[in-house]
Amino acid sequence: MIIYMQDDFVVTINQIKEFLKLNNEGARFTAKDKVERNQWIENVLAKFRYFSCRKRDKSIIKNYTARMADLSKIQVKKLIARKRKFGKISPIFIFLSTNPI
Repeated sequence: MIIYMQDDFVVTINQIKEFLKLNNEGARFTAKDKVERNQWIENVLAKFRYFSCRKRDKSIIKNYTARMADLSKIQVKKLIARKRKFGKISPIFIFLSTNPI
């Protein structure tokens, strides 16, 4: 897996704010597939310790990931909910069977 996004320069919430203020329409995360995109989002959430941030900071991180991954805010919200519930964003296949055949 190769991640082409270089966002090592963004290390604080204030830097994300400044980045979002600029109209960077050309700045996008280029992923080969959904798994790579989800891995990048997981890295961003871990980097900024999303689940221990204040609500205001969480919205800034959501906006950043939505803009960079070219997703809607609702899609990012669902991915974050999956991360909170299962511990990872990548698809988890759960086979529910009460009566095995």
